Amino acid sequence: RAVAARGVVAARGVVAAHGVVAAPDEAWQRLFHQEPPDEPWFAAVALAAGLGIVAPRPLPQAPERLRVRRWVAGQLAVAGELWLRSGRPRAAGHGMLRAARKTDAAELDLAGLHREGNLRVVEWLGGDAGELVAELFDQGSSALIRQLENEIRAAARLPLVDDPDS
Repeated sequence: RAVAARGVVAARGVVAAHGVVAAPDEAWQRLFHQEPPDEPWFAAVALAAGLGIVAPRPLPQAPERLRVRRWVAGQLAVAGELWLRSGRPRAAGHGMLRAARKTDAAELDLAGLHREGNLRVVEWLGGDAGELVAELFDQGSSALIRQLENEIRAAARLPLVDDPDS
């Protein structure tokens, strides 16, 4: 407790030294010692404030294989985050995030594997993650991501994302 208290005093000192007014004790307690808000509520508030649910991931310039792999990994991560924030069962959302990490680290030609119908041999791209990746290559976007965004938007009473196919 003494170390934590010294940390709080030090943090307030840093804030005060930089000309920022320190928060009152009540706000400080809420910020650092209260349970965080639940994910669906936070996502709804972010949307209502005009922020995206998930920040877009920048893609590297080259080579093309790396760009494609990072794009797919980014879309899997977006789907996983949206899944978790929508309040759905957490296991599938974590599965998508795991697939995103493995896809990002793998040195595979995903577009080539998809063209040849061999995405199913990539062990971490099973189930929802594999369907999402196949849809990304076939359609260029994901209906699941739009559906999850719309669930979160509906909870926040915000306009829904249009389906490009309709």
